[in-house]
Amino acid sequence: MKKIIFYLIIFSICINFSWAQSLQNKINLNFWHALSPDEAIILNKLIDKFSKEYPQYLIIPKNFNSKEALKYELLTSTQSPEIALIDTTWQKELILRDKLTAVENLMENAGSMIKVVYKLDTPPAIWNACIYQGKAYTLPFFALNQALICNKEIFDKEKVKKIPASWDDLIKLAKNLNKPERKQFGFSLPLKSQEMAGWFQVVLWQFGGEIYKINEEKISLNDSLTEKALQFYYDLYKKYNLNPLNEQDLSKTAMFLGNSAELLKLEKEGYKCIVAPLPSNKNNKKINNMTVASLAVFKGKYAEKSWNFIYYLSEFPQSLEWVLATPYLPANKLVPLSPQYFSFLQEHPGMRIFLQQLVNSKTNPPVANYDKILNDLGIKIQETIKGVLTIKEALNQADESANQTLNEKI
Repeated sequence: MKKIIFYLIIFSICINFSWAQSLQNKINLNFWHALSPDEAIILNKLIDKFSKEYPQYLIIPKNFNSKEALKYELLTSTQSPEIALIDTTWQKELILRDKLTAVENLMENAGSMIKVVYKLDTPPAIWNACIYQGKAYTLPFFALNQALICNKEIFDKEKVKKIPASWDDLIKLAKNLNKPERKQFGFSLPLKSQEMAGWFQVVLWQFGGEIYKINEEKISLNDSLTEKALQFYYDLYKKYNLNPLNEQDLSKTAMFLGNSAELLKLEKEGYKCIVAPLPSNKNNKKINNMTVASLAVFKGKYAEKSWNFIYYLSEFPQSLEWVLATPYLPANKLVPLSPQYFSFLQEHPGMRIFLQQLVNSKTNPPVANYDKILNDLGIKIQETIKGVLTIKEALNQADESANQTLNEKI
């Protein structure tokens, strides 16, 4: 009996030693992201598939509680991961801190035609978001943009035949649909500071302006064009009184500005929605805001090896699996052409509008602390709507605050 026990102990030691040796021989790649718990499950399934196909790799995911926490750690930590899923607006800061390996260099090492194929297979607006000084630094994974989402039940009840294409059309329709006595409201406007500033930025883009002047590398908010745009934005809240009770319950609201994640969430809850392009101004300038998530490779001994994993994630089968299970838009132009995605679009026709609007989408500028700049601007817009500040006062104060923030370091 003692001999049996002895042999079992020796066998167990050998197994554990063999397992430990196999782990030591693997290529360990730390992969940081800030996806939701449900999205992280989908990602882990893709990681498991990769590990089965490439057993020499061990992908070690780390999920942060928020994008802000992930960004802070990537910018400040002395220990970087091999790979991270980032917002492309962080790219410039990471490059200037000498943290990233340009994926274009990794593409060239893998094959001369890979960059050409990727560029052809990626919507231009998404591809351009990954470019810094003419070079592709990260690999696009998915995108999210905005549209006008309409409550079909209210539209049918009110016999609305035409979706508004311009702000003038939207204002007229929203006023007609505003029936507070029936707890029905025409248009839901954002109330949180950063959301307010984000939508004001879209309005400003439509007017032909910018918050951040790239050529001058500074914020400029106190010019006549920005003032004109904010006056229009202010009028949506106060002059036209599109939502007199600031109702945010979308079951009572005819129209709101939202993204594909919000659309799919509403449809899952049983709401029927109609989706249309964002309304344009009198100049008919069609533009909206977009977020692009990309795969970044950090400098280190496994930079070359990391390419194999991000290349795998961005390939057609994995890209298709990802977007069918999440609310995001594909970064691969071939995905919407697949039979599986066609069936998905049949079930969720509103998603077609988000895809079509990629042509007119742009990201926030790659500026340090831009989220804080938008939040501070949103607070000033709130104070304007409350009557605490005039439009000119709000823009002057926001301009001063934004340029101070622009020079702050994380």
